Amino acid sequence: MKPYKTLLFLTSVFVVLLTISFTFPRNGIKINDDFTIQFVKIDDLLNFEKTQYADITNIIEKISLLDDTTNSNAKKSLNVSLVDSLTSDIDSTQESLTLEIEQLSNPEKIRHLEFPNGDASMLKNVFTSLSNAKRKKELVRILHYGDSQIEGDRITALIRYKLQTKFGGSGVGLLPATQAFDYSVSIKQTASDNWNRYTIIDKTNAFSHKRFGLVSIMSKFTSDEQQNDSTIHESWIKFQKSKFTYATNQKFVQCKLLYGYNQSPVIAELYCGNKLTKVQTLLSNNTFNSVAWDLDNSVDELSIKFAGKESPEIYGIAFDDKSGVAVDNLAIRGSSGLDFTKNDPALLKQMFKQLNVKMLILEYGINIVSQKKANYEFYENWFYSQLDFLKKMSPDLTIIVIGVSDISYNNNGVYETTPQLEQIRDAQKNAAFKAGCAFWDLYEAMGGKNSMPSWATANPPLAAKDYSHFSYQGAKIVAQMFYESFIYEYNQYVLLANEQK
Repeated sequence: MKPYKTLLFLTSVFVVLLTISFTFPRNGIKINDDFTIQFVKIDDLLNFEKTQYADITNIIEKISLLDDTTNSNAKKSLNVSLVDSLTSDIDSTQESLTLEIEQLSNPEKIRHLEFPNGDASMLKNVFTSLSNAKRKKELVRILHYGDSQIEGDRITALIRYKLQTKFGGSGVGLLPATQAFDYSVSIKQTASDNWNRYTIIDKTNAFSHKRFGLVSIMSKFTSDEQQNDSTIHESWIKFQKSKFTYATNQKFVQCKLLYGYNQSPVIAELYCGNKLTKVQTLLSNNTFNSVAWDLDNSVDELSIKFAGKESPEIYGIAFDDKSGVAVDNLAIRGSSGLDFTKNDPALLKQMFKQLNVKMLILEYGINIVSQKKANYEFYENWFYSQLDFLKKMSPDLTIIVIGVSDISYNNNGVYETTPQLEQIRDAQKNAAFKAGCAFWDLYEAMGGKNSMPSWATANPPLAAKDYSHFSYQGAKIVAQMFYESFIYEYNQYVLLANEQK
């Protein structure tokens, strides 16, 4: 082909493509629910650099802080005597209580917790409980609920380590009998293949009750079809310490089995390594029960073996200390935090009381972002109903809602914040305030609009290439930022008491 003909052909192709670019609908042509034809717009090509990504330099600096403080708890202590008016729950036989104020790096850069009407007093109950835990030899429990963003003990692991280092305690906390995905950073868990796992979000559950418990997951090693036969069914669950987690997570001090509603006796055997150390008969019952076994922390592997005609409902296994704080990672992939009301309230209240639950952290939003709506008032009202339900489980319960993180979508080759994200964040905040809960704005904490691409392209990467989920390194930074905001309020609680002395 002669040069001028080649040029004419290329020019014609360019004109055709340019015409299509100008005339093609910006939102594409929808073929069906799963397929839409898109065509790049000329203004997007000419303004490819128009999207400004958030500057996260200050956030990246926290990586070195994590390296410095993970293995050494660099804190400054001040002696503070709390006045009676602020510590009515503290043992009156002590004239004063010495508490620690933790020195925070760059406190002026903290993304603070937000409260309805700016009233932080809602944290007083949990602060008092945490302050007294070691001295009163009580175990204070904090539940961290969430979706796939916290799966595998991400985010929770560092929050737990920080709180246990400050207030005492050890262990990874409450676990379901069976895990859907085997990649927790904090503990290795395996089980026999005859376990049935029922989650609160599973719409195929066909039982007549709603007993899912605190974990929102109930497990059984027999099915309904097997419960009337005479066979002795056996199953097992094995736990191994992780070598890749914090020191407090690696401790086996006490194992607690949470179970109930078995119609025939079941034998539960506890093995430390290959050695049988405990045998417990789980008698037939129609209520919630628990059994606790003290452990030898030198053991790296522990198993529970079951044998019986019918499985009890297993609501979880907890690895805790006998005092201090326990922090549980309760993640269900695909959850939007809108299913708590499907749980049996009587069972929940009983478990909240027995396990001394003082605070909930709720972290959801990823699975709502995919639902593109004109407004999210429906979500605000629905989420509020869940918070209101949870508040009724315990009279002195504190709830902190962590707002949705930044999530990006591919806008013709450029990753930008999903258009509906700030509406969802606002709906979460409104629901939290209406229910009398605190709110922590993760979206703003990580840099606000168009911050997720900065996290995903950081070195090392702080987010996955799906531009939705944090990497383990990014999760640690989120945990550090949240912890700083929480401990900042704790410091204010202590300082205020000192001023009023």
